Amino acid sequence: MEYSIKLFEEETKQIEGFENSKRIISKSGLFSFIINDDHQKIRFYHKHGPIEKVFNYKDIISVELIEDGVISFQKSTSRTIGGALVGSALGGDTGAIIGGLSGPSVQTKDIYKIQVKLHLRNQEDPSFYFECYDKFTYDYDDLIGHHYGKEEATLIVDYISSIIDKIDQEHKTQLPQPSTSSIADELDKLYALKEKGILNDNEFIVLKDNLMKNHS
Repeated sequence: MEYSIKLFEEETKQIEGFENSKRIISKSGLFSFIINDDHQKIRFYHKHGPIEKVFNYKDIISVELIEDGVISFQKSTSRTIGGALVGSALGGDTGAIIGGLSGPSVQTKDIYKIQVKLHLRNQEDPSFYFECYDKFTYDYDDLIGHHYGKEEATLIVDYISSIIDKIDQEHKTQLPQPSTSSIADELDKLYALKEKGILNDNEFIVLKDNLMKNHS
């Protein structure tokens, strides 16, 4: 078990784009999670299978922390409608964080499985589950195993959430900014509709405020 993780680590160092990387190695020896900001890539390895995957930052739509099939945390990108649908389906805005990962927690019931799930821009493989803890296959005592699994899954989700924020910010800076003249033209059109009686005062104010917010 330890050999496979070490071998994966050595191979990763030889792959272009993973020379200088941040990494999480599970205390159980089950998996390795490696990210490289320079080349914007993520590499997973899990001994069950074994499973090995490499993802580009730009392909990530959302990340979820799942405990026994229940989503306890979710963060989605704001770059596409897909991200918006994921967010709204869970009761939050696009790019919203559902749940929280910081602060003390009390385990009130046995947890049998902890997973990280990625939604991806890939028609052939649109989602990826990464198992961080399984009560029936973990080598540690149940309580210790759950603690390690949750801690490591949380770190992975934190890293990927930061990646989502970074890519979203880069995307926003690439969007064309509206010119002052185009905003003025839109305001003139709204004022003309109000003067013609097509819009009442309240409708004019609401539309004007929305226009200004969208271009702020």
